[in-house]
Amino acid sequence: MTVLAGRAYDSPPFLDRRTARGWSFVVRLKLGSVVFRDHQGRVQPPRALVERQVQRPGQRGKGRGPLFKTAGWRRVRVVAYWQPGEDERMVVVTDGPPSRAALGEDGRRFWCEPAVRADKTAGWQWEQRQVRGVHDHAHLLLAMAWASLRARCLGVEAAHETLARLACRQRRPGTRFGRPRHARTSLFTLGLRRLRRWCSGTARGPLPGQRPHLDAPGWNREYHAAQSPQLIHETVRP
Repeated sequence: MTVLAGRAYDSPPFLDRRTARGWSFVVRLKLGSVVFRDHQGRVQPPRALVERQVQRPGQRGKGRGPLFKTAGWRRVRVVAYWQPGEDERMVVVTDGPPSRAALGEDGRRFWCEPAVRADKTAGWQWEQRQVRGVHDHAHLLLAMAWASLRARCLGVEAAHETLARLACRQRRPGTRFGRPRHARTSLFTLGLRRLRRWCSGTARGPLPGQRPHLDAPGWNREYHAAQSPQLIHETVRP
């Protein structure tokens, strides 16, 4: 098992607990709060190592050695990459091979970010519940998981209706569709709006049970694709 985590978890206690359980880890690293000892015995902030190896977008760098001097050192690998178009380098610390695969592992973490927003500020306001105790949180998380599933089912229904309207949309003479737009609202938010209407009694009927397919194209991609026929018709002249 590989544990993926953001910058808040680049600490020896967190890494030690993962190692004690036999789990690997890939954790984003804050460059200014710790020091690193390279293979020549030089003690320096990881920022110096990263900036020396990764000087411009498109470059990668790696190193291995002890990290976290104040905690008695932990032997790790550091992998960095500056993706073109980004303002800063992405740096991770891992106990696995210091290769590009570690960066790919970190990328898998981001699919859950929308779910975290749904549990918190964008949806159920978890941080305002003031629930205490692991047992009570377990019940709350189960309830939020069920509600999130229902919201996404309703969101899929709303998305299908939106795509159908786009497919039937007709251009008025003398008007232009312009560039394809992004979907401004996520599936969760679309479903949450319908769920609120259903709970308030303004919407009737059973809740739909059509779940999103895990291998389906992203909602934003489908929204873009639905606009393509009109745009092609507009830009291609006889």
